[in-house]
Amino acid sequence: MTLRILQIALILINLSALAQSSDTDRRNEDVLVRQTFELDPNRVYNYHTGKKIPAEKFISMVGQESFTIGRKIDSYGRIAKFLYDTTGAKFIVKREEKLKIGEDLPPFNIITENGEELLYDELLGNHLIIRFEMFADGYDFENDHLLSLQKEAEEFEEEVVGVIFFLGLNNELEPLETKGTKFHYLLNGGNFHDRYNVTTMPFTVIVDKNGKVVDVFRNNEIPNLSSLK
Repeated sequence: MTLRILQIALILINLSALAQSSDTDRRNEDVLVRQTFELDPNRVYNYHTGKKIPAEKFISMVGQESFTIGRKIDSYGRIAKFLYDTTGAKFIVKREEKLKIGEDLPPFNIITENGEELLYDELLGNHLIIRFEMFADGYDFENDHLLSLQKEAEEFEEEVVGVIFFLGLNNELEPLETKGTKFHYLLNGGNFHDRYNVTTMPFTVIVDKNGKVVDVFRNNEIPNLSSLK
């Protein structure tokens, strides 16, 4: 059976880094982002067949050369599997957006920075505003379009839940300004950017109470909730 690929990223790693943290650059036309993670050779699977590759065999296959590996991200934002192309090809998979109007939102389950647990199944029945942002450093909620979205959401009879996924913190000395916000947020949410194949930011997704994507707003587009009315 062919393994369903949830997320693919380009990663160049040397064998000496297998038990250490490894870096990957993710590029689009506007931004260069560096992410750090650990590669576990005991969780590597064949990209083509979906079958697990024994750790010793994987290490012998890659030798001392740089190689490309993919990642499968689960609904909790964790790396579920590493995917290796046994042909040795340094494949680059086109990052096609998964958050499309008219389609169901792939689930997410998180614990926010405030320690609140947000489970997708429990969020169904509420409208959702999901925002993907760059670094949280110095982010001022009151100077962003999300404040007007929050005010618009207060006019709805149904509850509207807002979640912000930040790529991470670039400079911890410049704190996130959350004054006045009712949005939940995750500072280290880069894996969710990858899970949903988000490559342009800011990226705002409006989801109805049935879990269906009803609107998306990219870059400088001003988001609104008209699609929920």
